[in-house]
Amino acid sequence: MNKGLQKLFFFLLLATIAAYSAHDISNLDVWYHLRCGQFILENFKIPQTNTFSYIAADRPSFNPYWLFQVLIYIVERLSGISGLIAVKIVVLIAAFFLLFRMRKKEDGCILPVSCLLLALMAANSRFIVRPELASYLLLCLYFYILHRYRSHKGNWIYILIPLQIIWANMHGFWVLGLFMVWAFLAGELILWKLPLPFEWKKEGAVRGKDYFRLLFIGLMVTTATLITPDPHKVLDLVLGMFAGLKGATGRGGPMAVNELISPFSADLLFSWQAILYYKVLLAVSAASFILNFRRLNVIHLFLYVGFLYISVQARRNMCAFALVSGPITFWNLGSFYRAYIERFLRDREQLVGRVRTVLSGGLILVMAFLIYDAASDRYHIRDRSNTRFGFGISKISYPEKAIDFIQKNNIQGNVFNNPAIGHYFTWRCFPERMVFLDGRFDLPDRFLSHYYVPELWPKISEKYNIDYVLLGHGRSPNLAGLTRMLYFNKDWALIYYDEMAVVFIRDVPENRQIVEKYQVRFDRMQDETVARIPCSNLFGLTDLPVAQFQLGNLYATLDLYHRAIKKYKECVDIFPDFWEARSNLGDMYRRLGRVEEAVEEYKMAVALKPDYAAGYVRLGNVYGAMRRFPQAIQAYKKALKRKPELAVAHNGLGLAYMQTKNYEEAARQFAITLKLNPLDAMAHRMLTYCKQVLRK
Repeated sequence: MNKGLQKLFFFLLLATIAAYSAHDISNLDVWYHLRCGQFILENFKIPQTNTFSYIAADRPSFNPYWLFQVLIYIVERLSGISGLIAVKIVVLIAAFFLLFRMRKKEDGCILPVSCLLLALMAANSRFIVRPELASYLLLCLYFYILHRYRSHKGNWIYILIPLQIIWANMHGFWVLGLFMVWAFLAGELILWKLPLPFEWKKEGAVRGKDYFRLLFIGLMVTTATLITPDPHKVLDLVLGMFAGLKGATGRGGPMAVNELISPFSADLLFSWQAILYYKVLLAVSAASFILNFRRLNVIHLFLYVGFLYISVQARRNMCAFALVSGPITFWNLGSFYRAYIERFLRDREQLVGRVRTVLSGGLILVMAFLIYDAASDRYHIRDRSNTRFGFGISKISYPEKAIDFIQKNNIQGNVFNNPAIGHYFTWRCFPERMVFLDGRFDLPDRFLSHYYVPELWPKISEKYNIDYVLLGHGRSPNLAGLTRMLYFNKDWALIYYDEMAVVFIRDVPENRQIVEKYQVRFDRMQDETVARIPCSNLFGLTDLPVAQFQLGNLYATLDLYHRAIKKYKECVDIFPDFWEARSNLGDMYRRLGRVEEAVEEYKMAVALKPDYAAGYVRLGNVYGAMRRFPQAIQAYKKALKRKPELAVAHNGLGLAYMQTKNYEEAARQFAITLKLNPLDAMAHRMLTYCKQVLRK
């Protein structure tokens, strides 16, 4: 392959990395890290308590990210949010550049670039400004340094010691760096001392003084981990990080944390495209070991199994697996090609040239398409992500206007907020205002882990003397019950709402002036809030009408069905393939008794999203209400085909079978429902009834 084509491949690979890295800030944690960085620089100390939350301000808190926080705050002060995104792009390009440099010259470019491209697509959901960003670069750097040590030896391996000190003060994934070092040590020892089958020893091991130098480095790197402001807390951090690597759910949180759910979970809550690429990478990488079994590299096997294990446990670990498995895969496939395929093709140069030309052209087209897919936002919109290509702050992720309203009207007192917007509130308002929940669930009371349950509100508001409430309903759909309760509670007044957030204030005499000026009364038909209409981008794609959709959800929560229908209709007029809006529109029609219209919207929703199991359940429910039980049964079966452990579908199917007098099958479905959800009282009653009928 000529050098010009190699440079083109390399350039397109870097351009693809940049395209999937150059997106606006939409994650939650970045604001907490920026505010911590500012606090550290201004006070010359690392906060040892939950400094930003007034309910837990004195509660001990361990901060292992302090160095990363200081660095990104400096970048933000010097170059703004755009600078943060630019640094992220540079870091990720540097990481993949190191992996690309690990290829063997005889492998050319097609195979390494293809494997790294697949790794990139599996990893890109974690291309965000969080401390793990530093871990990904350091992980690739460790891999590169250790890989080169096998062939070049030398004293430059000592650089791992200061790198480990830096890593230990940036992010808890430094445990992965230690694992990589000791995996190399274990593999080299096996290659040196043990007899191995086939050609497993074909690649020379690090022996003698070179091995003992590496062993010394391993011991020093392990010790360097303790060079932190809180060395006595390192063990706690390791245990906590190990729990996270294994996919533990967020302790104290209201639900499982999405990023800690297995990629093989039936609930593809986010980043389903990255999960698909991850599964393809897993299949290809595993196959590469099988194909190259006779020349297996023990070190690569140790690394692969270790990173595969943590990736299967939690989605956030897919990126680390991708970065390690990418080069291992092209090494395995390259070795297999040279041992078998190259020998066969040695006398067929013309055929080889044609195949290489076709593969080169195909790879170029694939990368060009991927760049376009990301830059046009088609990739992000398919994923229903808040991320958009660009260098700013997401317009659909944070309650910016609601906080503007609070600051402009100088609303004072204790705020209550949901955790999803806590870090952003801290960035915007601290130290003038302290947050209630900052997103870390470092809570003084266990009942606060269920902050969203309306029945707990009297206890929370009384104990913490809540003066006003800021709920980011656009970021936390589970807030519907609490929002509804506050809206219909005479002691509270809704004084602000938009597509992202609502603000309630206690309706007491000292707040009378602001209540009279701003209270929202939908029954008086006042003007609605202005919702941003999405525009077409440079590639002609109209963005999702998120503002209209989230306003529709708010109106539905407050029983304002006609207003909700209007917003959902705006959604599908702007973006006809918006299946979520069609499904919710069907819900509104069903609640108003317009069942035929509901059926049509549900049908369109599942046609647009064939794997939408909940959509088939909704369709089955409305068919059941229309007493069209055969159609209801078919709808429930389609839901279960896509998600076999969906308890509500089994329950609905059981009810439909009861109506068709098929009590035996109905009993079976209720039994499955109870196996999945033992607390379902109605399923208990229906199962008992079916058994009584069958005994007669």
